Amino acid sequence: MSNRRIEHQHVFLRQATILRKNLYDWDRVLRSQVGEDWPSMLGKLNAALSQSGNLDGGIEDLLEHFVYQPKKCPVNPQDVPYFLSTRLADAMNSVADADDMDATTAGDDSRM
Repeated sequence: MSNRRIEHQHVFLRQATILRKNLYDWDRVLRSQVGEDWPSMLGKLNAALSQSGNLDGGIEDLLEHFVYQPKKCPVNPQDVPYFLSTRLADAMNSVADADDMDATTAGDDSRM
């Protein structure tokens, strides 16, 4: 069981490293003056999208509840709560929408 888990981690890390390299290369080409033809660049981006989907599919549901632990301190200390946040993006958006709705409702009440 332990060997299988370690092997799965190695495969996952290898795929993540390849994805990171491909995205870095794509960004470098995009920012260069020479560039490449668009079909080639979009093909690379489509491959990266497929790789990220494969990585997402490889994450067990249990592991989605763990947080990011940086290897070194971030440059800006105010970024730490963001990295350690476990809230889902949809939950954050619904809270922000509710706050906006409350502010709008409070503004309407003050006019009366």
